[in-house]
Amino acid sequence: MGSRAGYQLVLTIPQIEKQKQEHPYLYETLNRMVEAINSIARQTGADPVGVFPTTPNITAVNVTAANGLYNVQLVDNAFVNSKALSGRAISYFVEFATDQGFVHIVHHEAMGATRNRNIFLGNQTLFIRAYSQLQGSAPSAPVYFGAPTAVVGGGVAAPTQQAYQGSGTSRIGGQGFGAPVRSPGRPSGF
Repeated sequence: MGSRAGYQLVLTIPQIEKQKQEHPYLYETLNRMVEAINSIARQTGADPVGVFPTTPNITAVNVTAANGLYNVQLVDNAFVNSKALSGRAISYFVEFATDQGFVHIVHHEAMGATRNRNIFLGNQTLFIRAYSQLQGSAPSAPVYFGAPTAVVGGGVAAPTQQAYQGSGTSRIGGQGFGAPVRSPGRPSGF
């Protein structure tokens, strides 16, 4: 088996090589089953032998607001700093609350793999936090905008747009989509 810290786990069957000489058809069947399970695990971001560890925290949440429109920017360096996370499907989530303890959440937005979003919530004073989740893992701990700091959504000017952070598995900020999620060794386009 691979390393849990490296997220490169594969299913293995102990003593499978012994079957190669004694029961070649059984060996071939077991070997194909292991290959199929490991292929599905790679394609879906699943761990074939357990549960992946908790998703690493995002780096920062930045917010600007005007005319009731909140411009949310999530900075996430986990994919830049860890090759082991490459190819894993990630989703980002942002929450807005009227209190800094997030007891009264007024809006929850699933952002998918996108790290920037304009969200219209009107002229409210809201606290904002965000977190990420890799497919097959527990979500990361929430990261708060400020300490947390409230943001007022009113005003007469458009919000300042922040630098685009790319999406999903992009290892370089501002590069958009990132690495395609597919099985290693498969031709592109499939």
